[in-house]
Amino acid sequence: MRLAPGSVPSSLTSTLVRAAADPDAGVRGQAILALGSIRAPEGPDVLLRALHDEDAWVRAFAATAIGWIPDPRAVDRLVELLRDDHPFVRRFAASALGSIGDPRAPDAITALIERERDPDVRGSASEALRRLEGGA
Repeated sequence: MRLAPGSVPSSLTSTLVRAAADPDAGVRGQAILALGSIRAPEGPDVLLRALHDEDAWVRAFAATAIGWIPDPRAVDRLVELLRDDHPFVRRFAASALGSIGDPRAPDAITALIERERDPDVRGSASEALRRLEGGA
């Protein structure tokens, strides 16, 4: 269930924003997912920063959450993440690009599909490309 933007108490949003900067990557990741799911007004800026997190899971969760919002300011970074060392980051970055619908995304996703060895990443990228082409 998605909540209407702004329907969550500001105290919860503030707590999640603080948790998104926690030293523990697990806490950061869960806060990122929560901020994306509640679509807090502060969320997009926090998620954009999290796309640069040192922890791969936090980057992947941020890409997922950006896809829920979606925020076109993330496109350049998501395209960069299509070359991340971690397949799950590439997978969720491709999916987020498919949700955002930016015209730069199809070429980047096609290039990912052509070079990618991981079948899960290729599958997510192919699905994202279908969405961008209006097939889903």
